[in-house]
Amino acid sequence: ANGTCKDGELTCNKGYVQRRASCVEDKEIQVHAAALLSDIKRILDIAAGKKLCGELGSDMLTSEELIAELELRNPKLNTSSAKFSVAFEKALQYVSSLSDVSVSFTTKGTENCTDCRKLLYQSMSPRQYLLCAFRTFLWNHKLRVACFALAIVVVSIMTAMISTMRYRWKRVDEIYKQVLERLQEARVAFDDGRANQAFIVDTHLRDDLLDKENQAMKTKLWALVELKMSYDTRILKSGPKKVYNVPCDVWEWKAPLPTPTKKRNI
Repeated sequence: ANGTCKDGELTCNKGYVQRRASCVEDKEIQVHAAALLSDIKRILDIAAGKKLCGELGSDMLTSEELIAELELRNPKLNTSSAKFSVAFEKALQYVSSLSDVSVSFTTKGTENCTDCRKLLYQSMSPRQYLLCAFRTFLWNHKLRVACFALAIVVVSIMTAMISTMRYRWKRVDEIYKQVLERLQEARVAFDDGRANQAFIVDTHLRDDLLDKENQAMKTKLWALVELKMSYDTRILKSGPKKVYNVPCDVWEWKAPLPTPTKKRNI
């Protein structure tokens, strides 16, 4: 079945070699066909991937196109040899039997031959390079990706706002405590006769305590500090009073001064 015997001479079919009085399958061709199968499958997978990425018009390849791709991959490949032809035919048979490869027919390029058809091979397992796969993933899941990106933006904005508010209120508390200390010191200095006035000009307090802040932040912080100070009954804002002939709003400590705590001797 694998050869013919005529006039006492045995002639083996393509892909078979004579071993004594019988024809056996050429193992070299089998190995070659297996290697071609791997290369052909990879070529089809890559073509399918390029089609998905819009880089290729069609991912359905003929045997001639497959041979051309094989030659590009391995310029040393002798595609005109008889062994290659047999191995290539076997590889195509193997490819056709794969579950993720589709085989169809076309008459394109066979205009000079009636009833001629070419086989087209197409992979159902596209292989994409990383950037293309990422782009395809984004396109296929664009709604989810958009929602996820929007969620990240919203969370980032909220986190930034919360951090800013925390920093702002922390600074407000620090400045408020410094204001109280300054006003107490001014009252003590006035009571001791070391100062002519017990009050401090509003703008002087602001500029001294917020000298390192930019103008926009200084305005916002001082507005919050003043709001907190307005609820403190121990201090009073009055004015305008003339300071060096300039009318100014001033802050003054009005409550009894707190008694310093003394350490107990144990």
